[in-house]
Amino acid sequence: ALFIIIASVCVSCSDDDDNNGGGGGDPSEKDEQLSAIVKQYVDNTVIATYKSLADETIGLYEALAELKENKTNANVQKAIDRWVKTRDYWELSEAFLFGPASDFGIDPHIDTWPLALDELLVELTNDAHIESMAKEDGDEWVSNYLGFGLLGFHGIEYILYEEGRPKDVSKITDRELIYAVAVAGDLRNQCFWLEAAWAGIDNITEEKREKVEALEYKLTVGNGKFSYGEDMLNAGKAGSTKISFTDACEDIIDGCMT
Repeated sequence: ALFIIIASVCVSCSDDDDNNGGGGGDPSEKDEQLSAIVKQYVDNTVIATYKSLADETIGLYEALAELKENKTNANVQKAIDRWVKTRDYWELSEAFLFGPASDFGIDPHIDTWPLALDELLVELTNDAHIESMAKEDGDEWVSNYLGFGLLGFHGIEYILYEEGRPKDVSKITDRELIYAVAVAGDLRNQCFWLEAAWAGIDNITEEKREKVEALEYKLTVGNGKFSYGEDMLNAGKAGSTKISFTDACEDIIDGCMT
């Protein structure tokens, strides 16, 4: 699909440069081809990947909550397995970090590296902060009060791993698990946001929709009415930021290059 996009865009640029109309090809045929590629990309690459990512974050949160209640090495491994599957989908999605991942700061929120370890160790000694993290809305508290260097994948990774291997459960404190569960809840929320911003609020599950609406996340491109998926699928139409399907395809290529 990427090869076809590149070939089509190159032909398009060549055609556009021919101001005398000397054999430029059929614009409607080009638009039909590129619109089909954009639809495939939006529906079966971007939205499908973000849906899988969001689904996996639910399992990761639940695995960490289970580990918090029942501290065993088997449950550490279950949480690690979930972390790896979730991380896999995030890595795949890095081919399209344009859109809400960058516009809403979701990428740095959940994937800042390196972990601010010294700051985290101080946080884990703060009784008031740990108490806030342990509450039902601990996911929202960490999102509002912890810096990016303490959130997301790498914060959870530090709790579960030691020098690249599963950490023995005896080395994981109750405070660390309170922190990990809260951060996993925030990670889940951010990934719900990604899916909703691309797919539209009506095209996600009720569980995700309730959380996204409760947190009042912005879901549209700019000040418009289109979700990010709709914005690309309606290229060339009123309300879309994409002036053509060529423009949308160039964004796909730029995202892959980055």
